[in-house]
Amino acid sequence: MKITLLWLFCFQTAQGEPYKIALVNPDNYRIIKFGHFYYSAAYGEVVDIDRADGGRENPDNWTGVGTQPDFIGTILSNAGYQVDYFTSNTLPAMTPTDYNVVIIQDPLEDNNREFDSSVLQELPDLLQHTTSEAFWSNILGYFNAGGGVVLVGDAVRLLEKLGISIKTDETANTLPEPRLEAKPSKWLFINGWPFCGTDRNGSGTYQVESSALLAPGTKLADLKLFNGNDRSAAMWSDTVYYPANGVSLLDVRVQGSSEYPLHGEVCNPPVGKVIVDDVLTHFMGYIIHDSKKIFYIGSDSFFDYKLRDHRGAWHAKEFLEMSYTTTEAGQELILKLVEQVLNYSTETCIPSIEIDLNSNNRVTGDRVVVNAHIKGPKGSVSSCEQTQVVETVWVKLPNDA
Repeated sequence: MKITLLWLFCFQTAQGEPYKIALVNPDNYRIIKFGHFYYSAAYGEVVDIDRADGGRENPDNWTGVGTQPDFIGTILSNAGYQVDYFTSNTLPAMTPTDYNVVIIQDPLEDNNREFDSSVLQELPDLLQHTTSEAFWSNILGYFNAGGGVVLVGDAVRLLEKLGISIKTDETANTLPEPRLEAKPSKWLFINGWPFCGTDRNGSGTYQVESSALLAPGTKLADLKLFNGNDRSAAMWSDTVYYPANGVSLLDVRVQGSSEYPLHGEVCNPPVGKVIVDDVLTHFMGYIIHDSKKIFYIGSDSFFDYKLRDHRGAWHAKEFLEMSYTTTEAGQELILKLVEQVLNYSTETCIPSIEIDLNSNNRVTGDRVVVNAHIKGPKGSVSSCEQTQVVETVWVKLPNDA
């Protein structure tokens, strides 16, 4: 004889307690891999100093560099989550009962790094803060126990450790033909030369193209470029990393234009425009590995950013400025992704439990085998995880036994 019961199995934090987020490698510099040809550029302001003092490559000539609050962590904290910060070296072994979600970043922290000119066509992969085997062991243990993991920017490349192929995508631009030497085929850029003190401008927007998180057309961020400095150039770059078999939760359309002189031999040369109108797929998403989801934010530049550079101002007496400002909807997007992770981690399963009584000769208090399908704390792609337990049950049979 078999009797089928229903058993509600649900995992969530105790009532009144905030969800706990572990954020690995907080980003206090907010550096884009290059903002000036060919130097990385941090959030901050560079004073007007002579090249002999090291220029923008010298962190001592900046204000605000390395002091920015972590962008994602601040949004989550303001929304009421408990956010604890770790580095790769300080992250302990943990279980899903310790933290509901672990967010892993790998930010650039070297604002004076010079890149080879090849970066004009493709940004380099600089995964450097998450390479410790001890760190990876802790993350893998947490994930295998059902923990919710979010990878950010080039930290998505950690999936390669699981044998998952990673792709990259960048916005393509168009320039007047023929394409000029030292002009990139990707991203939005602006030039100030020659020595004429001529202001040049650029702007752009990030909007939802398609998404399970926000409505199409929703503006996520505004981008503005201004160049009043002679002999100066700047570039807004953004590379999206994503697993080859990932499921996109957000595709973003990037549109913008900016000015640059077509040549620098004389003052007031003809001015060209670089145009960007492209879609970055997999801006956010997830991949299924070992029947569990791993989430990701693919963009390596999705944070509030502001650079003001006075270096070179002795010619034009002005400055260069780059700003990227996320809208309220853009910040909400972070919360919606984390909600996706939490909703996935607290999905409810109402399984059918079969109690095999073997015969009609059972009495109250007998030990019987219960074959159940119980969803684990982070769930799986299948409806329920299969589990077998031995339990003492009391049941009234049709013959009143």
